[in-house]
Amino acid sequence: MSFRVLLVKLSSLGDVVHTYPALSDVKRARPDVEIDWLVEEAFIGLAGLHPAVRKVIPAHLRAMKKKSLKDKFTYARALRQALKGKYDLVIDAQGLIKSAVVSRLAGAPVAGYSREHAREPWASVVYRHKFDLSVMQHAVIRTRKLFAAALGYELDGLPLDHGLDVKGLATQGRTELAKLRITSRPAVILHGSAWPTKTWDPQRWRAIARHLDARGIPLIIPAGGPEELETAITITDGLKHAHVLPPMSLPGLAGVLAMARAVAGVDSGLTHLAEALGKPGVFLIGPTDPVRTGPLGKSLKTIVSSHADAPCYNRTCTLTPGGRCCMDAITEREVLRALDYSLAMT
Repeated sequence: MSFRVLLVKLSSLGDVVHTYPALSDVKRARPDVEIDWLVEEAFIGLAGLHPAVRKVIPAHLRAMKKKSLKDKFTYARALRQALKGKYDLVIDAQGLIKSAVVSRLAGAPVAGYSREHAREPWASVVYRHKFDLSVMQHAVIRTRKLFAAALGYELDGLPLDHGLDVKGLATQGRTELAKLRITSRPAVILHGSAWPTKTWDPQRWRAIARHLDARGIPLIIPAGGPEELETAITITDGLKHAHVLPPMSLPGLAGVLAMARAVAGVDSGLTHLAEALGKPGVFLIGPTDPVRTGPLGKSLKTIVSSHADAPCYNRTCTLTPGGRCCMDAITEREVLRALDYSLAMT
């Protein structure tokens, strides 16, 4: 008989990707477990990429922010009706008050982080099973430990495995690239981030793009939103082999990344997705700590800012005109050297 688990990990893109290895662990250690994933609607396709996920349930909490109190209660009742009585355990891997409240709607015991280690301490009030797992460790490892503790298995002997069907995604990505008349595997620049301080100077990215263009290497750059599109156009303007990727779904982007020859990116969800797909390349990190959110595997070389204040964990910065002083300490030469090495190995 199967043991039914509801995973609550609502967002963000990087958080979703960081959950994959824990799901792979469950598939190996507890084949009797069936997992449904409650996630924000924007990440449904991404959550559904992992084969251990039986069903993806969309959450609409972001949309509810602008709704009336009556609409919020109506939605909560509908969600409770959809979840209640269907699960033996809920794992809240987010550790926020909103994720804890949603977890409780399922009417099953909830497992999560202890008060000392939840991202929002009051979230732990609704947990029946609480685990002391410090945030001062890598997010992937912390999530793997939470699942192992909640479901009663050991991590010893379980490999770090994101569990994605890279070959299948690459087949889809090949079709998308053919639409851009790209027939060989491209390099990819992942320049965007929700934190302005995590981004790198567009002119430095342009220097990388010009270097690739001179070598005749196809380059693609995704762009999410007007600002990222403007930056992508700045980076690729006038370059023969560089392309701005048209808007597409997250599974579509995963397919394109699966086809990539190498990637260069900042600390963002897409760069973490590239690592989950085993892509070689370079990971630029400034205001955040590589111990907690840097690459765990060996495919991406990490270039850590040498700035005296890094990691500062500031989302915005007023110390320099561009607002990215930690990232400014990373040089073009460092990135080019690491990227050229990755390209030489493929």
